[in-house]
Amino acid sequence: MSYTIEWGDGVCIFSFFGDSGGNDLIACSEVFHGDSRFDNARLTIWDMSAVEDFNLTVEECIKIAAQDIAASKTNPRIKTAIIATDEIVEMFANLYESEMLSSPWETKVFKTKEEAMRWAP
Repeated sequence: MSYTIEWGDGVCIFSFFGDSGGNDLIACSEVFHGDSRFDNARLTIWDMSAVEDFNLTVEECIKIAAQDIAASKTNPRIKTAIIATDEIVEMFANLYESEMLSSPWETKVFKTKEEAMRWAP
């Protein structure tokens, strides 16, 4: 497992580090959706800034977006910030963002945590 999950008041921060990829993102997403605090979540921050080697396929990225679109039917009030400093991570973050356009979740990609926090409610 190359991620941590930190819960706050309506906020969930996922921090990924080292070698991360599809399995980590899918597992983390499933933990998030299954947590009792999911219903009260209003903001998620997916901090990918410490990822050193990112291994994700287009199919995995689309699967994660599909899972999130399904979850958005239960809680449509989530804003999702993705912090992507690596070009490959940013490419997949942009793909995810475009896949989420049919979702009520507002999703945006940022270069820094500071930018993401300014955008947050």
